[in-house]
Amino acid sequence: MPFEDGDKIEFDHVIALIRDGEDAESNLSPAHVRCHKRKSKDDAYEIAKTRRLEKIHLGTARHRPKPKFQSRGFNKTLRKRMDGTVEVRE
Repeated sequence: MPFEDGDKIEFDHVIALIRDGEDAESNLSPAHVRCHKRKSKDDAYEIAKTRRLEKIHLGTARHRPKPKFQSRGFNKTLRKRMDGTVEVRE
């Protein structure tokens, strides 16, 4: 997307710093604010995924317990007697 007069411009690291990119002018490129936000969001997703996979590979990932499902409950209008018969509660 070409730049026009009045466009807001930010400088983006071509290779993100967290991915061992240099903090130098040779690693910067101009970008529209909207494009820069989209690229930063995509970079953050890829970095998070890489870290997750690395933790799994190293065996340091925490396993989250599965959520417990709440039961439907029981019919409160019925009751079971000691002999096993079911009757309507009064």
